Amino acid sequence: MGSFAQIFDVLSDKIKNSGGEINLSTLVNKVVTNKDKFIGLEISEKNSIKRLIKFDACLVTTPSHIFEKLVGDDLSLAYKNKIASIKYMSAVLIVLVLNKALTDRYWLNIADRSIPFVAVIEHTNFIPEKFYNGKHIVYLSRYFAHEENIAKMSKQE
Repeated sequence: MGSFAQIFDVLSDKIKNSGGEINLSTLVNKVVTNKDKFIGLEISEKNSIKRLIKFDACLVTTPSHIFEKLVGDDLSLAYKNKIASIKYMSAVLIVLVLNKALTDRYWLNIADRSIPFVAVIEHTNFIPEKFYNGKHIVYLSRYFAHEENIAKMSKQE
């Protein structure tokens, strides 16, 4: 119980107890480099004042096109080409709320291309239905490339 908040709380405590700092709701303007070496982040604080925070290393988890904007012209052409070659996929997730169990499995991968989803995840086979007022929660997921027809469909479709 408590979902990911429990993990974030423990991680936050460990970081702070080790002398680290956590900046929530902080705008990162730029990943700052010097001669192909990462040196820090330029942020905007709540009062809109920009400042540089220096770090030894940085782990960026944004999509490549966002990363490229954050670094700007400081990326080498080879690295720009490398990240431009990454193909992203999108996901559609349908959540079913059922009165009874659909299966006795938690996770079922679907490898049949004629079926419009790739996984059936019956969450209440992992977390009991008593936590969902007796309802059974099932996720149907589908991943797709931006070139596929589903990417061009409206929400109604």
